[in-house]
Amino acid sequence: MTYPKSQSIGPGENPSLGENSRAGDPSASAPRISTEKTSPESLNESAINKELQRLNRALRALSACNQALSQAGSELELLQQICDLIVRLGDYRLAWIGYALPNEGKTVSPMAFAGHEAGYLAGIVVTWSDDPSGQGPVGGAIRENRVQVIADTESDARFAPWRDAALQRGYAAMIALPLRVAGTCFGTLAIYSAQKGSFENSEVELLSEMANNLAYGITAIRSHEEGKRATAALREAEARYRQLVEEVPAISYLAEAGAQGPFLYVSPQIGTVLGYRAEECLADPSFWWSHVNAEDHATAILEDTWEEGRPLCVEYRMRRRDGCEVWLRDDLVILRDPTTGKRLTRGILTDITERRHLEEQLRNAHQLEAVGRLAGGVAHDFNNILSIIMGHSELLLTGNQDERTRTGLEQIRRAADRAASLTQQLLAFSRKQVLQPTVLDLNEAVADVQKMLARVIGEDIELIAGLHPSLAAVKADPGQIEQVLMNLAVNARDAMPHGGKLIMETSNVEVAADEARELELEPGSYVMLKVIDTGHGMEPGTLAHIFEPFFTTKPMGKGTGLGLATVYGIVKQSGGGIDVTSKFGAGTEFTIHLPAAGSVPERIQPQNAAGKVAGGSETVLVVEDEPDLRELTRIFLEAYGYKVLAANNAEQALQMADAFPQTIDLVLTDVIMPGMSGRQLVEKILLRRPKARIVYMTGYTDDMVVQHKVLEPGVNLLQKPFTKFDLAERVRATLDGK
Repeated sequence: MTYPKSQSIGPGENPSLGENSRAGDPSASAPRISTEKTSPESLNESAINKELQRLNRALRALSACNQALSQAGSELELLQQICDLIVRLGDYRLAWIGYALPNEGKTVSPMAFAGHEAGYLAGIVVTWSDDPSGQGPVGGAIRENRVQVIADTESDARFAPWRDAALQRGYAAMIALPLRVAGTCFGTLAIYSAQKGSFENSEVELLSEMANNLAYGITAIRSHEEGKRATAALREAEARYRQLVEEVPAISYLAEAGAQGPFLYVSPQIGTVLGYRAEECLADPSFWWSHVNAEDHATAILEDTWEEGRPLCVEYRMRRRDGCEVWLRDDLVILRDPTTGKRLTRGILTDITERRHLEEQLRNAHQLEAVGRLAGGVAHDFNNILSIIMGHSELLLTGNQDERTRTGLEQIRRAADRAASLTQQLLAFSRKQVLQPTVLDLNEAVADVQKMLARVIGEDIELIAGLHPSLAAVKADPGQIEQVLMNLAVNARDAMPHGGKLIMETSNVEVAADEARELELEPGSYVMLKVIDTGHGMEPGTLAHIFEPFFTTKPMGKGTGLGLATVYGIVKQSGGGIDVTSKFGAGTEFTIHLPAAGSVPERIQPQNAAGKVAGGSETVLVVEDEPDLRELTRIFLEAYGYKVLAANNAEQALQMADAFPQTIDLVLTDVIMPGMSGRQLVEKILLRRPKARIVYMTGYTDDMVVQHKVLEPGVNLLQKPFTKFDLAERVRATLDGK
């Protein structure tokens, strides 16, 4: 559309006023109603003036919108300001901005509006799909990426779905202007006019410029906001990385690759792990290499030949400031500096000292278990053999022998005794020995041991006892507790060749959960025993292995290396825990925790110190599948006057029990035999001979014996290998009801 030349109509000017109109004349400001016929020229001039007014209003709105674009703080704020300015300065009925959503329905979401809306946007459905809801001007502007004009909403078929709602609100014409970024439409600016025929060429050009400027402003704000979000995300990531690097218990580092490669960066955790400040490490180019244990250099230097980009994990020891060593796991990767071309190492050093200690304990436990299985596997047959050797040497020693023969027999007997002791120690540290626990007073056990020690330990060692006056009872095997005390005392004596003090203390303690985990105990009440010496102490390397079987610092032939391993096994098998602290040149302290028993200590019967035991004339049924041991047992019992019935298995024993016409006073049976076990045999014999007393004998380990239920209270058990005296004493005590 072209317009005749005319003067610009400024704000506030009334194009209907003639040239001769007088300013200030009230009649001039009021509209005139003329009765004269309007000429075509005057009608044309009126249309031109109206068009100019619309253009001026659009131009003012464009100018104001451009100013708003330069001052907008946020995207939504800008959208709302633009809608307000278009309606207020452009004198339009409604303006709204919608974004094309990339969802399945391709809906258009209103983001801002101004003017006489009156629920219009909430009541209509506008999309940019191919459905009828997307065929209107807004959908067409987005889909086709071009301006859509509806000059008459009442008659234009494209506006049919929204016509009634629009006419009710006075929307006579509308325009939909695409909002583009990089040539792609992402939304629309929709403007509604109260006059039909609005939005002709010049106005469309101005409004299109406004839409393009708005799209540019939206893009600029989004870029700015995205930049702010990216900056904030970067700061947050840096903060998280700093927190990760500086707060996790590991050292992050960057260094030049190679043995002499200096640290380029090291995190503050190096102070916690190694005791050095980061600045000290950075200042010393050879810090890393000089602090790695020399034995681990070959492992640590693997990075020299490692390929770039491939992760590497190595473990080695480093020396702390205090001289102690820690185990570190180095998770690293080799990379190339793009600027200098140097090979760099980026990695994380994690303190795994505790894990290494636990692994060492686990290995030791596996070793103990393996030796224990071996000891347990041979214990039965070995104990039977030892019983035969010990028994027959004892029988031969009772006869008249020349000196040379007697000396040989005594050596055989002593060797058998040592072999039996060694077997018991093997079973003790592997926690497979047969225990017969009773409720006992640990104070009495300490006092008895100290009486024995006073005679054998030497006058240059002072024995000191610090016994709690109200000590709780413990449930343990008295003989094994005595062995624990004796082994620790002998160990202390050897650590004090020039004399010193040996202190034994007892007390009641409550072990809390944290301490219980360290001692591998359950929380609760315990009796604590401390054995302290003032000897030469131990170095950390020795201290780490003292409970291992066959580990000894004594010269060849001076020890088996089973003393402390036996102590450890007995304490653990008794449900307790043991800990040791020592410092070279400052003595050693063993701390033992045994569970407190709730009952009163049992009175332990004193042993027959004279080595004599009464015999008898009762009948004893011996059931033993090992022929030589069965014969030896018969000889021992007959030597004490007993009548002996000997059976080689349970079936034969039952036959004898049925056929023997007289009383069978006692049944002495092996626990584990081919076919029927000793426990099953006893149950059947007691049905035939309910008054018969029972003694079990076994050379098996604790777990095997427990399965056969012969360690229950009131059951008499004779452990192989046994002597003639041991057998006679147990038989006599059982027959007498003791």
